[in-house]
Amino acid sequence: MSLVTNTLYLSRSRISEFLNTPDGEKVDAAGMTVYLPPLVSKKEAIDLLQTMPDQFPLIDVLELAGHSRTGSIILWGSRYHCMILPPFPSDEKAIFPGYHTDSLLKLLANEFLFGVVLVHLGSYAVAVCRGEAVISSKLGTGVVHGRQRQGGSSSKRYLRRRENQVTEFLEKVAAHIAEQFTPFEREIDYLFYGGPHQTVLQLKKECPLLHKFEDRILRELDVPEVRLPVLEATIKRIWSSRIIEWCEV
Repeated sequence: MSLVTNTLYLSRSRISEFLNTPDGEKVDAAGMTVYLPPLVSKKEAIDLLQTMPDQFPLIDVLELAGHSRTGSIILWGSRYHCMILPPFPSDEKAIFPGYHTDSLLKLLANEFLFGVVLVHLGSYAVAVCRGEAVISSKLGTGVVHGRQRQGGSSSKRYLRRRENQVTEFLEKVAAHIAEQFTPFEREIDYLFYGGPHQTVLQLKKECPLLHKFEDRILRELDVPEVRLPVLEATIKRIWSSRIIEWCEV
């Protein structure tokens, strides 16, 4: 017997459906639930997983759990062969007989307050969200010309003009970040970035306020050119749990 993997992403409402195990099935004589904390060490993980059955994909689980900034929950038995990477950090470290999902469902029911900064050179969105609802936001655009490949003095002038456009655009975004985030500065639980990594780094240099959230950064996401539908889709994506299922073949 061998195992193949399947990965899916489930929204907050869908994950509840996925975990809706009848009470009679929660007590599975062969079933186990393991909670691993964020960025768990290999030794810690092995200590908790040493009683798992022979076919358990230990190497895969150690790799995934060791890189997860939100922790992981493993459900293993006759009903489930899966690992769940929740959207927000679960610090629990424990092992339970049967399917113990109460802690995970409690985590997903939490109405976290988080900030979202999406930026491409030329478009941006800054939002503060509680749960899945946007409570304050600003979206906009700016003029930033593309790169010019030709050489010569005209190219240098073009490059200087473009650099000035980038600086002006990022200063504008930084001002909106201060406007949106300052009223919630102490309350924001987590911060999410989206956009090209280099652009995000440039924005951080132009916005001193963002340094106050360094210990609250949870993820940096790839997003297309920013528009309202992109912001809405990003919030749904932030709340999605990643499920890795192992199927017997």
